[in-house]
Amino acid sequence: LLAWCIGRLQAAAIGPVVVATTDLDEDRALLALGAELGADVHAGPVDDVLARFASVAADRPQHVIIRATGDNPFVDIEAPFRILKTLQSGADYAVEE
Repeated sequence: LLAWCIGRLQAAAIGPVVVATTDLDEDRALLALGAELGADVHAGPVDDVLARFASVAADRPQHVIIRATGDNPFVDIEAPFRILKTLQSGADYAVEE
């Protein structure tokens, strides 16, 4: 499922794809798969998703970060473009449901 999601996000060609998961030993396989598929990888705290997200953001110069979860097999490769369009209109935060 993660490989599918990474591939869909890479197909959008909107920017780098980052796999951010926990620093637990059991999640090393996710990091290895992400790296093998050409994604950047990041491991962080188990109980603080926001800290992992913030750490990824702090390590990258992009001004916009689009979050997509690795458990969503229906990644719409057009969604990042719609989000960016919304942000360019002056929004600070945008979400698609």
